[in-house]
Amino acid sequence: GGIRDPAAPTHQVNNNGVSGDPWPAVLLRMKSFDDMHKLWFVLLKEKNFLLAEQKEARQRGARWANHGRLKKVKLSMKRILTVLSRRE
Repeated sequence: GGIRDPAAPTHQVNNNGVSGDPWPAVLLRMKSFDDMHKLWFVLLKEKNFLLAEQKEARQRGARWANHGRLKKVKLSMKRILTVLSRRE
């Protein structure tokens, strides 16, 4: 969840400033299919939230500061697809 996520606890809403690194392929290879499936949907939700936020900022003519976060989410999703495509 992000800033506008009603399910997010109050303390989480205020501490959304820093995002972590994208998931490395080495760690993804150790995950089960089910874990990666769950992670994929978490990343998809985050990506959709960030894209909505980006569109809103564009409509207001404001600068959007989460380009790096969106890039990390997309990179993690790409790595999940790569890891899954290389499994037997």
